[in-house]
Amino acid sequence: MKNRLKVRYDDSNDALSIVVQGGREFEFDEIAPGVGVEKDAKGNVIGFEILNASKRLKGALPQMARFVELKN
Repeated sequence: MKNRLKVRYDDSNDALSIVVQGGREFEFDEIAPGVGVEKDAKGNVIGFEILNASKRLKGALPQMARFVELKN
């Protein structure tokens, strides 16, 4: 089975989530200020989260959204 990368932006929390594979988050490690890696109970990476995404990514979010819309 092929994994599909999923990207979600929650504007109410200004958080960008990148889901690498399905699973329940067991552990969250901050790897840089405001950037974390989510792991399951076996230590497998299931995703990443960027807090204050609009500030960290500056003007990139609107362009990223347009790119995704054009691909769908």
